[in-house]
Amino acid sequence: VTLLRHERPPLFGLQIYDPRKQQGDNMCRVNNGGCSTLCLAIPGGRVCACADNQLLDENGTTCTFNPGEALPRICKAGEFRCKNRHCIQARWKCDGDDDCLDGSDEDSVNCFNHSCPDDQFKCQNNRCIPKRWLCDGANDCGSNEDESNQTCAARTCQVDQFSCGNGRCIPRAWLCDREDE
Repeated sequence: VTLLRHERPPLFGLQIYDPRKQQGDNMCRVNNGGCSTLCLAIPGGRVCACADNQLLDENGTTCTFNPGEALPRICKAGEFRCKNRHCIQARWKCDGDDDCLDGSDEDSVNCFNHSCPDDQFKCQNNRCIPKRWLCDGANDCGSNEDESNQTCAARTCQVDQFSCGNGRCIPRAWLCDREDE
């Protein structure tokens, strides 16, 4: 895996093309079309563009910092303000995923006393996963603790599940199906 270009979010889509299999040519092919940040090929030429926090200079090729972005960003109700001034849904805070892209929503000081709902398991990285994901063979915590012998041995299966000898819980419908789950 090779990082081709680091862009600030939001990134909604990414398409990668093999230059050896392309036909034709466009203005962005050489030296990024002279654009400092983003070159967009259009019929008969190109247009330069910038990231959300930047402005395109009068020369039409150079991106500069947007002074309007320096103002503190106010998040809506139900949102969390990241250190980088991005707003994310408050329920994403302390969920084990770096949604802010600067780690501020997963800061260990803020997430130390984070608790999960009763129907969820709290991983050591503060991620909350549904209890039905425990001992299912998939590493949902990222550290494999939801699949560890210690976790699975202490786990009790739900009423509609069968407790295997290895601690895994499987649906009762899987019993005697001639598959070794």
